[in-house]
Amino acid sequence: MLPSWKSATTSVVGCRGHGFATEAARACVELVAQEFAPTLLTAIIHPENAASRGVAEKVGMTHIDDDHAHPWIVRTVMGMQVSPASSD
Repeated sequence: MLPSWKSATTSVVGCRGHGFATEAARACVELVAQEFAPTLLTAIIHPENAASRGVAEKVGMTHIDDDHAHPWIVRTVMGMQVSPASSD
């Protein structure tokens, strides 16, 4: 079984809107595909965080479900199929 990997990002106000988060997310997707070869990659996002959802969509993720595991918290689950990286 693969370990559970979590990534958290924080933006500095002056850096927003320049594509840095999208670039970092793409690099994470590539790294995970190369190192762990998962079939599904997911992101757990607060439903009101439109910027994070936008980044997830830019790297190819789509809405999978809403997580209602906690009685007061709803989280948006985004995900994408990942194919193992080719070794060139």
